[in-house]
Amino acid sequence: MKIKRKIWALLLSAAIMVTFMPAAAFADDQAAPESAEAVETMEAAVEAEAAKNADAAEESKAVTNEPVSAKYAGAPLRGVINTDRVLGLEDPAPGGNGFVVTFSDGSEKTFAWTETDRFPEGAFACDDNTYLFAKVNEEDGAAVSFDDGWNNDVELLLKVYYTVDGEEHEKDLTTKTNVICAYDHKPLELSFVPADGFKLECYAGPNYLTEDMFFGEGNEFVLKAEGWNDLEGAYMQFNNHYKYVETKNEDGDTVGAFALNGNPERYGEFYLDEGVPCDFELGEEDNVEFSYTEFVEELDEFVTVKVSVPVKATKIMPYVYTSEYSYTGKVITPAFKVYDHRDNLIDPSEYTVEAPAAKKIGWYEAKIKFKDTEKYVDSIDAYYSIGPYTPKLTKVTAGKKKLTVRWKKMSAKQLKYASGFYIEVSTDSDFAEIVKTVKVSKKAFKAKKKTIKGLKKGKKYYVRMYAYKTVTQDGEKQTVQSAYSKVLSKKAK
Repeated sequence: MKIKRKIWALLLSAAIMVTFMPAAAFADDQAAPESAEAVETMEAAVEAEAAKNADAAEESKAVTNEPVSAKYAGAPLRGVINTDRVLGLEDPAPGGNGFVVTFSDGSEKTFAWTETDRFPEGAFACDDNTYLFAKVNEEDGAAVSFDDGWNNDVELLLKVYYTVDGEEHEKDLTTKTNVICAYDHKPLELSFVPADGFKLECYAGPNYLTEDMFFGEGNEFVLKAEGWNDLEGAYMQFNNHYKYVETKNEDGDTVGAFALNGNPERYGEFYLDEGVPCDFELGEEDNVEFSYTEFVEELDEFVTVKVSVPVKATKIMPYVYTSEYSYTGKVITPAFKVYDHRDNLIDPSEYTVEAPAAKKIGWYEAKIKFKDTEKYVDSIDAYYSIGPYTPKLTKVTAGKKKLTVRWKKMSAKQLKYASGFYIEVSTDSDFAEIVKTVKVSKKAFKAKKKTIKGLKKGKKYYVRMYAYKTVTQDGEKQTVQSAYSKVLSKKAK
C-alpha cells in the first residue's frame, strides 16, 4: 500500500514539471530546469507584459474621441487677386466664417472666429479648451495665386488643439477647400449719406464755412465704408450713424458737433476745400461742396469724404480790429470799429461794448453785444491794449543815402513805462512793406535823434515810431506796444 502511494506522488510531481517547462526543454539535447528560479523569472515577465497592455488600453480609451476631419462652414472663402491671401482665415470675412470639425465618436463641433485675451490676433474656437488655427499652405507648388477670378482648390493647413484630462493634444487636419472667385483688391471706399432734410447753416459772407460753421439741431448722417483697408490688409464694412449734439470744447464753451451715436468723444468736422467759392447773403441757401474729416477708430486713421449738402446763411458774423491805447494812469474805455460781412462799418448804436475797468499796461478782452440777434450773432470778442506813452516825432532830415529822425523828449515818469522803442521805415504811406526796423534803447532815446543809413538815393521814405513794454500778465510775459506816432516822410539824398 505504501509503495503504491509513493508511485502516485512521483507521477504527480512529474506532471507539474512538464506543465511549466518551456517548449525548448523538450529538445533532444536540452535538459529541464534544475530549479524554481527560471519559473519565477518567467512569471515576472508575464506580469510586466500584462501591465503594459493594460496601460496601452487605458491610453487608447482616453484619446478615443479625437478630431478626424474638418471642413470650412462659413461665408464663401474668397481669394485676393495677385496674392495667395484667403479672406476668412486671418481675419473675419463678410458674413462670418468658421469650421465644423468631426470627432471620432461621430459628433460635430463648430469653430467660430474669435478674438479674446487668449487669442488676441484671432483664432477659430469651439470653447476655451478647443481651438483651431488655419492658414494657406505656402510651400512651393501648394500655394495658389488668385489672378483669374476662377474657383481654386486651396490646401489649408489646419491644426486642432484639444484637451483631455487636463492634457493638451494636437491634431493635423490639413485639407483642401474650394475658394470661390477671387476678390479684387479695391481700396476702401467711403461715402457720406445725409438724412432727409439735412441742412447746414452758416454765416453770411465769403468763405465763413471754414471756421465759423454751426449746425442745425436734428441733422443726421451715415458714414459708410466698404472695401479693403490697405493699412490693415483687411476687408472693412461699417455704417456709422451720426447725430447732432451739443458738447463742450477745450475752452469750456458749448459748441455743436455731429457725434457717433451721440458720443461727444467721437465726431468730425466740415471744411471748405481750398479754392472752393462759398459766398452767401443773409438768408440765401444753396448746395455747397466741401469735405468732412474724422479720425475713424475702425481704420485707425484720419479719413476725408467729399460732401455736397444744402447750406443756408442765417446770421451775420461781424468782425473787429484790435484797438491800441497809451497809458494815461486812468481807466480806459475802449472804442472799436465793427464791420459786417461786406466790410461795411456798423453804427455803434447797433451794439454795446462790455470791457473791464483797466488802466495798467497790458492786453485786455472786451465783448461786443449786438442788439438785433435775428440779423447778427449774439456777440463777438474784441481785444485792446494799453501800452506805454506814445513818442512824438518832430522832424526828419535827409543826408546822403540816410535820414535823421528827431523826437520830443519824454519826462522821467513817462519814460519809466517803456522798455524801449522802435523806428519803422517804409516806402509807402500805409507801411504795407517795412524796409527797415531800428531799435532804440531807453538810454539812446534821451539823445532825441537817430540816423538811419543804407537808404537809396532819391527814394522817398515814410517814418514812424512806437514804444514797447514787456509785462507779465496771467503768468506769461507779453510785449505791449504804444500807439504809433504820427508819420513823417523825406527823400534820401
